[in-house]
Amino acid sequence: MHIDRAHLNAITIDNNSCAVRMSERSVLRHVVPEPVVLHIIDEKNALERCFFCFEDMFEMTAYKMNEKEYKLKFMYFDWDLHVIVRKLLYLGENVVLQSPTIIKKEIIDELKTALTTKFQ
Repeated sequence: MHIDRAHLNAITIDNNSCAVRMSERSVLRHVVPEPVVLHIIDEKNALERCFFCFEDMFEMTAYKMNEKEYKLKFMYFDWDLHVIVRKLLYLGENVVLQSPTIIKKEIIDELKTALTTKFQ
């Protein structure tokens, strides 16, 4: 049986696109279904700092609620949970996490651990 080069290239490209689709599906399984929602009071450049901190997240949308308040919403992967917690602690009081509750719980646990470790 003779296979010409054009047919061989088509098979190779098709196999590569199949591998890419399988890879995308395996990565997308790690997307957390509930987005992060932040309420931001734009003092001390809080909005700009949020955009810099979370620039690598995806499906990000921002809403202007009034002159100084914004809502930022984005999706994240399950492996980004601890990074998001650290960034939110860094951002301070002008950035309030509204959801998801799993990140709220992680922040509380992180603060309890820090306080316990400091006062021992």
